[in-house]
Amino acid sequence: MFNIFLINLLSIHFSIANDPIIIASPYPFNTSETSYIECFSNDQGIILSLTIIATMIDIDKNISSLKYSKDNIKNNESIILTISTPFNYSKLHSKIECHSKYHYGVQKISQLDVFSVAEITQKEFLTINTYTKQMVTINCLTYGTNVIIHWDFTKDISKNLFNSLPIDIHFYHKFILNDTLIIDHVSYSNHHGYYRCYAINKLFNITYEDKSIIYLNVQKSTIWIPIIIVCVVIIIFILIFILCTKYFQKKRKNQQLKKKEIIDQIISNQESIEFSTYYNHQRSSEQIINDVEKLKLQQDNLCNFSHLENSFKSSISFLSTKKEQEQIAFLNSLSISTKTSPQFILGNPFLDSNIQPLNSVIKSYIDKFE
Repeated sequence: MFNIFLINLLSIHFSIANDPIIIASPYPFNTSETSYIECFSNDQGIILSLTIIATMIDIDKNISSLKYSKDNIKNNESIILTISTPFNYSKLHSKIECHSKYHYGVQKISQLDVFSVAEITQKEFLTINTYTKQMVTINCLTYGTNVIIHWDFTKDISKNLFNSLPIDIHFYHKFILNDTLIIDHVSYSNHHGYYRCYAINKLFNITYEDKSIIYLNVQKSTIWIPIIIVCVVIIIFILIFILCTKYFQKKRKNQQLKKKEIIDQIISNQESIEFSTYYNHQRSSEQIINDVEKLKLQQDNLCNFSHLENSFKSSISFLSTKKEQEQIAFLNSLSISTKTSPQFILGNPFLDSNIQPLNSVIKSYIDKFE
């Protein structure tokens, strides 16, 4: 009788020791949204404890797992584990589990498959600047389960028409869901443009997709920049040299012109002085000739006068007095002096200081004669 009662009691206990119910929202998971994992008790009596465990890959021991537990859970009561963003579901070590433990030592476990949608963490428009012949890496990190990644390319995004990738590109798969597009030697004609990382995941007959566009701005080789700078500097120096040469040539020419003007002015002044001297000399010569001619004329007049004087003396010889004799003697001396004094004839008083001018002689004579 006791055995029958014990069997019935155990059957009752085992009949009410059901597996807990575990659900998640949203499901499949999205790394950009906060996730809630809820575990319900599935028993008619009181459960000793409910525990949710999300075991992670042991990268950091401090966050090796996410766990939440509560004791003495009533029928249909639940506990919730909140997973905040960002969270990489691809790094879960195993399925998420909910453990229910009963007072009589029985423990039930329910598991939740981790289905995360295809999600690319970097959705904003990304620009990569590079130069030709450089190496470029373009990463596409996606989260999800059984995610398929596609790459395509376009040179003009306005047309919204993507084609296959250019040549000379290979991939490196660091993780299952991380594609790294590698270009060893970038070419402007081949690789300049827009690259799209396109991720797809199909779950429960639903297609989850996400995409990210990366603009690779390939600038032409920088070797032309220093060459252009050097050429510009050389041209500037040449222009400066030409301008300086022209300036100094012009300055030298101006100096030569000024020097020539000064020389011409000096020569002109000298010629005017010489001409004036020559003119004065000529004038002096002409004056001397005129004076000589006048002197000759005066000499002739004096000779005629002497002749008249002699004839006059012969006619009035009876009137000769001492005074008259002196006048005749003076007249004779005057005639002699006019004939024998070339200095007096030339009118050059600087040759003989004792010679008097003709006018003074004539005047003295006239005074004496009177």
